[in-house]
Amino acid sequence: MPYSAPSSPPPPAPGGCSCLYCRNEPPRAEMAAAAAAAAMAADTAPESAEEGEENPPCGICAEEADDCECRECSLCDARFALEDACDSCQRCPGCCEHVTCEGCGGRRDSGTICDECSSCSRCCTCWYCDTCGTQHNEDVGRCSDCERCEDECSCSTPSDEDRDGENSSPSGSGRPTKVRLPETPVFHKGTRFLRNPSRRFISVEIEVARSSEDTRRHVDPHVAGWASTAVVDDGSLPASGYEINTAPTSGDEFVERIEGLCAALSTADAIVTTACGLHVHVDARDLTYRALQRLVALYAHVEPALFDMVPASRKNNRYCQRCGPDFLRRGIAASLDRAAQSAAGRSPKIAKAAVVKAVYEEDLGQTYGAERFEARKRYKYDDARYAALNLHSWFYRGTVELRLAAGTTNAEKIVCWSILIASLLDWAKTHKDADLLKLPSDPLEALLSVAPTVEVREWTRKRHAKFYRA
Repeated sequence: MPYSAPSSPPPPAPGGCSCLYCRNEPPRAEMAAAAAAAAMAADTAPESAEEGEENPPCGICAEEADDCECRECSLCDARFALEDACDSCQRCPGCCEHVTCEGCGGRRDSGTICDECSSCSRCCTCWYCDTCGTQHNEDVGRCSDCERCEDECSCSTPSDEDRDGENSSPSGSGRPTKVRLPETPVFHKGTRFLRNPSRRFISVEIEVARSSEDTRRHVDPHVAGWASTAVVDDGSLPASGYEINTAPTSGDEFVERIEGLCAALSTADAIVTTACGLHVHVDARDLTYRALQRLVALYAHVEPALFDMVPASRKNNRYCQRCGPDFLRRGIAASLDRAAQSAAGRSPKIAKAAVVKAVYEEDLGQTYGAERFEARKRYKYDDARYAALNLHSWFYRGTVELRLAAGTTNAEKIVCWSILIASLLDWAKTHKDADLLKLPSDPLEALLSVAPTVEVREWTRKRHAKFYRA
C-alpha cells in the first residue's frame, strides 16, 4: 500500500525525542549538556598533555617543533642538527662530499682545497714553482729573484751587503747585474708622441739566452738609468740566460729607451734562441669590461694575421696559445649579441661575467665558480696566462700582455710590436660595438686599419709577407 505521512506525530519512545526523524536519539537537551561537559573537560586538561600530542619535541635537538632548527638532507631526507650542516650544500654529514678547511673551518668543495695545506682558496698561502712543477707550502723557501724553490734556484748566495737590501749579482759572468722587480714601479711619462702616438704605458720582457763577458759594462748603465727596470732569471731559459723587464714608459721616451738598451745588448753580443720570447705589457687599468669585450672581439678578428707574423716556433707554442675563437665561444660573442639587442644586455655585470667566462671558464652565477675566480685572479702563475693575449694579467696587475712575439733584441721589432698592441687597446677604448662590423673582413687589412703610424703599417706588411704560411 502506498506510503502516506501520518496525520499526527507518533508518541515518543521512552526517553526519546518526539521528533518524526529521530525518535530513537537522545533528547537535544541531553546532547547539549554532553557537549558542554566535554568542552569543560578539555579546558581543565593539562596543557602539556595537549601539546605533547600535537607538538612533540625533536628527537635530535630535543627542542619543540616551533623552536627546532634542524635540517633535512636534500639527498636522503634524514634530519640532522644545525651545527652539522655544511656551508655549501643541504646534505647531512653522511651524504656531504665537501671538505673542512683547516684554515677557517668552513666546509668547501674538494676542488678548492689545497692538497698541500688542506686549506680553501681563501686561506691557502702555498705557491707553485714553475720549474719543478710542485705546489709548496709557505715553509719552503722561494727565491725573490727567479721565483723558484730552494732546490731549483740557481741564483748566487747573497752577500752581507745584499742581505741588507742591496741588489744581488748573478753567478758567473756574461750577464747583467741582477736587479729585483720593485714592489711599486716608477712610471715614466713621455712628453712627445710622434713615433709612439699611444698615451699608454708600455713595458716589455726581453729574454736573452746568453751574452758576452763584458755584458755588465754595456748593459748595466742602461738598466740603472731606467728606474724600475729589472734583470731577473726565467725558468724557461738556460742557466746563462736572463730576462730584462723594462719600467712602464709612454710616448717617444719608450722608443728612445728601447733603442738605447737594444744597442747595448747588441754590443754585448746578446743571443736569442727559440726558447726566448718577447712579452709586451700595455697599461689597461682604464678599460671597462665592455671595452675588454670589444678588445677580445677585435683581437679574435686579427689573430690570424698576428700569427702569420711570427716564425713557426711561436705558432704552436704552449706558452702563447691561440685564444681568439675560444674567447668568443665561451661567452664574448653571445654577450655582444645581447648588447646589440637591448640596453639591458649592455650592463657591466653581464659584460664581467662574459669576460670571466672567456678567460677562466668560470661561471660567476655559480657559488663555486665565483670562489674559484676570486682565487685564480690573485694567483700570478694561473694557466690562463699562457694565452697569446693574456687577459689574466689584467685581473692580476692591470695590464694586457701579448706573449706571441718571438725573442729579439732588435729595437724596431720591439717598438713596432708594442705600438701595434697598444693600438688595439686604444681602438677598443674609443670605439663602439657597432664599429666591429665596419672593420675590413680580411684579418691583415683590419690590423692595418688599426695600426697608428706609417712605420708600423709597413713593418706589419713586411712581417706578414715573411712569415705567412711559415
